[in-house]
Amino acid sequence: MADRRKQQNYTAIASYLPASMWNGFEALPRERCQSMLLQHAWLLGLRCPSEPTFAMLQNLLLLGVKAERRQMTTFQRYEDLQELKKCWRRFKMAKGKDADTCYLEYLECLPCNVPDLPAEYHCSAFASEEPEPCRLPVDNLLMAVGSSKLRLSKEHAQGNQAEPTQLTEHMKLMEMCFKMGQSAASTPASSAPPSAPSSRPSQPEFKQPLALEDAPRPLPAAAPEKPEDFF
Repeated sequence: MADRRKQQNYTAIASYLPASMWNGFEALPRERCQSMLLQHAWLLGLRCPSEPTFAMLQNLLLLGVKAERRQMTTFQRYEDLQELKKCWRRFKMAKGKDADTCYLEYLECLPCNVPDLPAEYHCSAFASEEPEPCRLPVDNLLMAVGSSKLRLSKEHAQGNQAEPTQLTEHMKLMEMCFKMGQSAASTPASSAPPSAPSSRPSQPEFKQPLALEDAPRPLPAAAPEKPEDFF
């Protein structure tokens, strides 16, 4: 029986990821990252993903794979997306029907702002770790999703059409920004040992300028001479 619930737009999910998940995209195998991401999306209330939502999940998972893996043809990228959908269906079946309908509010669209997320999903998704700001330019991430092929034409189905230049450029820019974000987040202040020096540059000690501090005070003006002083 087909699911009669409306498809959910969760393309804002990149704003809901904790630091451990961002770090995992680079350090962990694709299968492990995929399992973590699907579970996190489930805790955020995802049940019936829309096509753009699947494309967003795919783009996030491609951040950590080798460069040659990202240089896929349109057909290969489409096949990868179909495999992700199959993984979601298996994941959802494993959860069971009771868990699939266990929620107070069905979100058709994940809010762009994290504080607008209903409390039931915030408590389940962030029980151990709060989200951090997206480490990617959101506009480019959405453009990459918009450039993804969700359906194939006859030419694409032949499997030999190169990846669209626009999507490739978006992926390159996202990779560069992602690497920069990873470097900036690699030594968070909260995880540094107590004895470790702060990663922030020390503020220079303020000293009052010598011109104001040591300048000699002017002598009082001499009293004008009286005429009788000359006699």
